[in-house]
Amino acid sequence: MNVLQQNHTQRTNHPAEGTTNEVIASLSSGEVFTNLFIEKELKKLPWRLLRLIDLADQLVRQGSRYRQYRRDRSLSIKNLARPKRRLSCSEFIWYLLSLAGLSMGDCPVSSKRMAFRRMVYPEVLEKIRDADIQIGDIMVYAHPREELKRQRELFGKSQVGHVVMVVSTHPKIVVGSHGLESTPEGEPTGTGYRLLLRGWHQWTKARPLQAVYRIRSIEGGKQ
Repeated sequence: MNVLQQNHTQRTNHPAEGTTNEVIASLSSGEVFTNLFIEKELKKLPWRLLRLIDLADQLVRQGSRYRQYRRDRSLSIKNLARPKRRLSCSEFIWYLLSLAGLSMGDCPVSSKRMAFRRMVYPEVLEKIRDADIQIGDIMVYAHPREELKRQRELFGKSQVGHVVMVVSTHPKIVVGSHGLESTPEGEPTGTGYRLLLRGWHQWTKARPLQAVYRIRSIEGGKQ
């Protein structure tokens, strides 16, 4: 456990097992980019990936608020230049990669589609399996299909998934737009960074990792 993880573990005051505060911690932009471990990682990145990380940080600093995913005509490639006041987790990823000049299509898809479809945004993203997690990878968390079906039968709705992008692997830090279920108690929702305290394979509310996408040709000249 490095110093950054130790500091945030102490902040949680030893919460009960399974609480949001035990799975993730919230980080500020300053905490992320003044960390020596992360600084070493960033020096090794290709410039296109560095630009993507910088764009993500700009969105965090703008402070967009969180909303659940919905089909919204105002969020499309035609209106990309307009500042976005509210973004769901999957909308954040679509918006970020679109701003970076990648061909993400006219509008975003939901976290559910990203979790369970064979492929989404095929021109840009490749679904990977059994590979080490890298900076820039897109992580999709959701309950299994059977559990989502059970929730709908019992409650009339199912729990949403979550989508984030990796900005550091040592320590494990991601960026995205986070709702209440993905935010430690007392911290603000919306765009921001999260430190994963239990590893890559579990998000809050016991939501397991369902899919990992990697950006195609991030080091190449075409994109």
